[in-house]
Order: sequence, then structure tokens, then C-alpha cells
Amino acid sequence: MIVQTPLFGLAYLKQGDDAPRFGFIVSNKISKKAHERNRAKRLLRETTRRVIEKIEKGTLSVLLAKRALLHASYEEVYTQLNLALQRAGVLREK
Repeated sequence: MIVQTPLFGLAYLKQGDDAPRFGFIVSNKISKKAHERNRAKRLLRETTRRVIEKIEKGTLSVLLAKRALLHASYEEVYTQLNLALQRAGVLREK
């Protein structure tokens, strides 16, 4: 299943009882400059690290970056990731 945000797409699958896992895709179509693609990956990895404890076990996810991610702040990415995970229904109940 896929959830779209202005900054990235989130594809996810609930499977098994393992720890949640993430993959990140930032293609050359986003930017030809490696340092810009690397910054986008770092943003995605850091925001994911902060929310991974709240995600249900057995969730496999891939974040596919969009061009708008290159100009986004950390707070924007964090907010969008939380919203995407809520829409996907993969956040644990408190």
C-alpha cells in the first residue's frame, strides 16, 4: 500500500513480527548532485530513527523521495512522516 505526501511516498507492508525496517530511495531524477541526494537520505534516516519505536512490529517500509524534499526542513519532514504513518495505520497504540 502507498501513502503520498508532498515530500515523499511511503510504501509499506505489514508482515511477520520482526522489528520495523525501512528503505530509502532518492533517485538521480531528484537531483544530479550527490550531496543533495545524500542530504535528502540523511533527513529521511534521521526522522525515521526518531519514530521507529512507535511503529508496529513487522512493518516493512520504503520512502521514495520527491524533489520538494531537497528544500524541506527537518521539522517539515518529521511532521510529514508522522502524518504518513498515521494514514498508513502502522503507529502503535499508546
